[in-house]
Amino acid sequence: MALRKKYMGQEGKIYRALSTTAYVGIFVAAGIIVASLVNPTFALNATLWGIIFTIGVICLGLISVLPWVRKLEKGEYKKLSLIFIVFVAVCVILWLICVWLVITMINSQNPDNIVWLLWFIKVTLLVSLQLMVATVAGNLWTKCRNTMIPFQVVTYASYGFVDFYFSYLLFCVNINPTNTANPISLDTNALGALGTSFMITVLAIALVYMSISNFIIKRMEARRLVNMAADNFEEMLADQKEELQKVVDEKNAQPSATGKTMEEELNGLKDMLDKGVLTQEEYDEARKNVIAKHTK
Repeated sequence: MALRKKYMGQEGKIYRALSTTAYVGIFVAAGIIVASLVNPTFALNATLWGIIFTIGVICLGLISVLPWVRKLEKGEYKKLSLIFIVFVAVCVILWLICVWLVITMINSQNPDNIVWLLWFIKVTLLVSLQLMVATVAGNLWTKCRNTMIPFQVVTYASYGFVDFYFSYLLFCVNINPTNTANPISLDTNALGALGTSFMITVLAIALVYMSISNFIIKRMEARRLVNMAADNFEEMLADQKEELQKVVDEKNAQPSATGKTMEEELNGLKDMLDKGVLTQEEYDEARKNVIAKHTK
């Protein structure tokens, strides 16, 4: 029983509550969109879109923290899990601010603050990119740890290059409040070598490798869970056999009405069979009766 409690139900109450909330939120947001498509009188205004995006951002944040909540509830990497949960919470707050700044600007129909909004979105993208890469890398480390070192090194290098490339690309995006016709532009001169076909090819390779590494990690995790379940099942069977053997031993050790244990009675019957007091048929019948009497 203790073994079953230890290995069954790896997800705790907080994990299940957060995952249920996330999936319910996704269905609610999808339901609002479907209702607007089915019923033309139910028009989606800016506020409703804000609510939909708010639900989506929160649900995405909840799904992102689920692996760390699982580790926290299992007592693994507590400090690291708390750090990454805070990271995800910061990203969620920043994106919620972006969503409602956009909704407020649309409702007020005042485009004067669009430049500052773009700056805020740029900063949010930069922060989110760093936290996302750090979270993925941290999750990889907790699963691999001191194994598959070459694979980890190449994966971390890919994450680092993708992070650097997109971060620098965001820095090269100019937001000019004086140019109302085209307030957003890309400084190709500052982009330099990163804009060459060679660097774009390296970026594509890094992205493909990141996808492959994520697939490998998921397969490793699935295989680990299957192996753990098989080991746990074997341990549970061994425990059950041990408990059953204890019950049998206790039964064998209990004296019968004659004051003898089953083993003593069977030995006595065997002696009588060997001495010719009992025939083989009588011995077999008496042996069955003794075993039946002691196993009731």
